[in-house]
Amino acid sequence: MSKLLSAETVNLTRIRVFARCRPLGSEEVDDGKDTIEINTEKETVVVKQHLRRDQSFTFDKVFPPQDSQATVFDKAARDCINVRNNK
Repeated sequence: MSKLLSAETVNLTRIRVFARCRPLGSEEVDDGKDTIEINTEKETVVVKQHLRRDQSFTFDKVFPPQDSQATVFDKAARDCINVRNNK
């Protein structure tokens, strides 16, 4: 027997995946083989690979390197805390 779940129940049980992209290190920049493209509107990260096909990943939220720790907390951790506390 199937049971319909309310939108609130689905929201409370859904796993959210966040990606925080760090700045490339100097060796990575010098190497120049692999780079990433971050699209915060589509919440995607594309890994541009030198000898292989690009790989695209979609997340619930993508944080670019310039986002602060406070921004990440406000948008990610606070959401988790609110779900945990049923807010």
